[in-house]
Amino acid sequence: MLVLDRNGESAPRFVDYEVAQIWARDGSVASDGTSLYHWIGGTHWRKLPELEAEAMAYAKLREIFETQTAPHLATVRHARIAVQAAKLHLMDAHPMRERTSEKVIPCANGYLRLEGRTLVPAVREMYLHYALSCDFIPEAVAPRFEHHLRAALPDSAVRDRVQEFIGSLLLSESFGVHQLWLGRGAGPLGKIMRVFSSEAVMSTPETLEPLRLSALLVDAEGYPSPKNTTGISKAVRDALTNKSVSLNSRFSAPSALAVAGKWMVLSESIPSLSDPSAAYWRQWDVVAFLESQDVSETVIASELSGVLNWALDGLERLLGRGGFADRPAGVQSLLTQTPSGSSSVHAWVDDRRVRVVAGSAIWKDTIYQGYCQWCDVQSVDALAVATFWIRARQALPGLSIRKKITDGQELRYANLQIGALALVSSG
Repeated sequence: MLVLDRNGESAPRFVDYEVAQIWARDGSVASDGTSLYHWIGGTHWRKLPELEAEAMAYAKLREIFETQTAPHLATVRHARIAVQAAKLHLMDAHPMRERTSEKVIPCANGYLRLEGRTLVPAVREMYLHYALSCDFIPEAVAPRFEHHLRAALPDSAVRDRVQEFIGSLLLSESFGVHQLWLGRGAGPLGKIMRVFSSEAVMSTPETLEPLRLSALLVDAEGYPSPKNTTGISKAVRDALTNKSVSLNSRFSAPSALAVAGKWMVLSESIPSLSDPSAAYWRQWDVVAFLESQDVSETVIASELSGVLNWALDGLERLLGRGGFADRPAGVQSLLTQTPSGSSSVHAWVDDRRVRVVAGSAIWKDTIYQGYCQWCDVQSVDALAVATFWIRARQALPGLSIRKKITDGQELRYANLQIGALALVSSG
């Protein structure tokens, strides 16, 4: 900004709100008081990371001061000050409003109104925070994509369920269903969904920050050690109980955030959980995919608009019904098997053929040590001893503990048989 110096001549000077005034005039940046948002590509508002906001402010300062032959005033320090000033100035000049509640889907070529599937120009005043990565083209089809689904999910009822779930990802409201996709055949669909929905709508463990929108895709296949699936599963469980998610992995920096939205988890096997309760699993569909040809690159390159039309068909069925119908048999049958596969105690019971046997007496410490050794071989985290016995009682109705004094020491025994191991003493 040019101001008069003591001699009455014009001289350049840094003024903290000048960049904010420029942004307010062109309408490209808005503020909610704590963060700045940038109108991206004529389709949506994106929350600006602090460093990116400072880079934009720095570039604007360079423009200002180079024309005034004072480039020394375009500094990193001034850029940071300008960003903080913009957060306050734009709260009044251009505040970030609440997103529209109207059912519209932001596409790369405009906003799609669900009623009548009408495409309208994107408008800033709707304050949408994301856009799909494809155009809406009414006549577009996706033959390779649908052929892949028929091969990976031969049960049409299961296929329809997945179609409706993916359709639900197009809207921010929750329909109370999350999906766990099992098997290598789920991988190509996961890749397609990630690109189709764009990183602004769907996050991964490495990009948790933009969550709070529609969906989280957790790809357990990206975590070679089975132990890492325990951490992923805990993040999922915590999110479903409205806790803050803390996800630590050697593949990415630790992250923590409160999660809202829908979850998709891809895994070659059921992730290890310590809570096999029916109430927990009622929120999940478990879908097994057969391995089939990976067509993800072809679909991403040429069929995403057709995938959108396919997902819209599923969403319209879902909205017309008012929610998800009862689970199809192909999903329900897997769900009944899931608690055993998701709990390390249940899995240990199955694998080691543990059962309650009247008259058997195995020392409690021997049982727990055997469980811990099994967990170590399976590369899963063992539960603490107190939690182990709680889960063991859930898995083994009739389990009882009795005390016995041996050489003046009180020992505890359980009426279990582990494979051929029974009636084992402490000595």
